[in-house]
This record gives sequence, structure tokens and C-alpha cells, in this order.
Amino acid sequence: MYWKTWDEDRLTDALLHASAREGPPRQDDYLMVAGCLHHARSEVRKRAILIGGVRWADPTLLGYFQGALATGSELDDENRRLMIECLVSDCMGRRAQVEPLRALLRWVMPTQPRDSLAAKAAYVGIELLSGRLEAGDYARIDYARVHLPGHEERGPAPE
Repeated sequence: MYWKTWDEDRLTDALLHASAREGPPRQDDYLMVAGCLHHARSEVRKRAILIGGVRWADPTLLGYFQGALATGSELDDENRRLMIECLVSDCMGRRAQVEPLRALLRWVMPTQPRDSLAAKAAYVGIELLSGRLEAGDYARIDYARVHLPGHEERGPAPE
């Protein structure tokens, strides 16, 4: 875990190089990105989320996002929003069954402050997954203009 001793600038550069490599991630890059999801700095975690969730769309890292959202372990609102967007995009891209993700988003939404990006992203994700929002509109969403309906009961925790 050599990267744990690096300063933030060097780590950011290494993350940039990892994301630019062609093909599947190298093992050392994968370990670095996965480890950076636990970094103390929000910006480093953000880069790791973007690499793991968008660039690689890695199922294991996406599963980590689900757990982090369900348990509230990611403290940064912007990072929670990115995790939600990664999960929704992956679900739509794979045409996977949407109900498990919809259930997670319905669980997460009321746990967030109403004006948070995460709550708004969860709401918009539910709308897209339910077919009430087009993918093109989802890609252009302006969260400043999203207003949530009243928070519903969460229901049982997702499995």
C-alpha cells in the first residue's frame, strides 16, 4: 500500500493516471482506488468514486457505494450524490432490474436533509428508474431546481 504515504498532490496524479489507462484496471490501481474511498479528504474520495463508478463501472465498487449510502458512512453530500448517479447510470446502462435500486433510493432519500444533493439525486433517480423522467432530462438535471415532495415513510431496509 505504497500510496498511503503519498501527499495529496502525488495521490491525485496517480488517480488521474489510473483513470487514463486503457483496458481493465491493474491490481495496484484497483487497490489504490478502493483504498481512496476511505481517504480523509473528500476530494480524494470524489476522484475514487468517479474512477470506480464512472470510468470502470466496477460491480464491487458500486456495491460499496450501496453500502455507504445505506449506512451513511460517506459524509460528503456531493460524494453521496455522485454515488447515487453512478448507481443509477449503471442500472440504466445494463438494463438491470431496477426495483432493488429504487428500494435503496427510497430508503436513502428521507435519511438526507431535504435540500441535500443526495436527497435530490435519490428522488430524481427514482423518477428515472420509474419511467417518469427521460434519460436525456436526467443527464441535464439542475439540482438547484429540484424540489422534493414530502418525505415518505422509509419502509423496510433494503436487502
